[in-house]
Amino acid sequence: MRIAIRNGVGLVVVVGLAVASAACVMAPPSEGGSGGEEHGGGLGLPPEGREGGECDDGDGDDGMCVAQGDSCAEAGSECCPGLHCCAGVPVPPGQEFCSDTCPISDENLKESFSSVEQDDVLERAAGLPVSIWSYRSDGDFVTHMGPMAQDFHAAFGIGSTDRYISPVDSFGVTLASIQALHRQVRALEADRDALRMQIQDLQRGRRSRSR
Repeated sequence: MRIAIRNGVGLVVVVGLAVASAACVMAPPSEGGSGGEEHGGGLGLPPEGREGGECDDGDGDDGMCVAQGDSCAEAGSECCPGLHCCAGVPVPPGQEFCSDTCPISDENLKESFSSVEQDDVLERAAGLPVSIWSYRSDGDFVTHMGPMAQDFHAAFGIGSTDRYISPVDSFGVTLASIQALHRQVRALEADRDALRMQIQDLQRGRRSRSR
């Protein structure tokens, strides 16, 4: 993520962040794909049309379940234990996915609130490596842009795993960075206006003395 301030204007390139991970042992990959085991980064939601990875649900009846970050849009899909099928706003229809943390922001479902140091978040986000890559299951012709979940977790220390970036966490980092940039731009604009006033005062003084 590159963030810069030029001539009093804040520029922020916000990259959606998400990485799929497995909550249990993955099934053998299909031909030409990894079955979702090696996902290293993403754009918040599983790519449309990508088949979800499956894993043994541990009940001994050869039942299979959908792993963390993989699609549960297909009828009859069941998420692995401890995961939920995230559906409804803001998840687009057909892009439902399994996760232990769905993008739900109801205040009544949250606890342990603490404040955020926006400038610190911005500094960490500015140093977060961002690259272009492909999922092993996508092939060489489909590319994505984003950080690695391991780097995101090391930078911010949030989320339940270092193999998946929750959309909720990526949105929070993005908003905190924007707020820090907004405050910095406003401070620069105030300095600019003060300097402009000083220049105008000096110019008026010079005109008065020249008369």
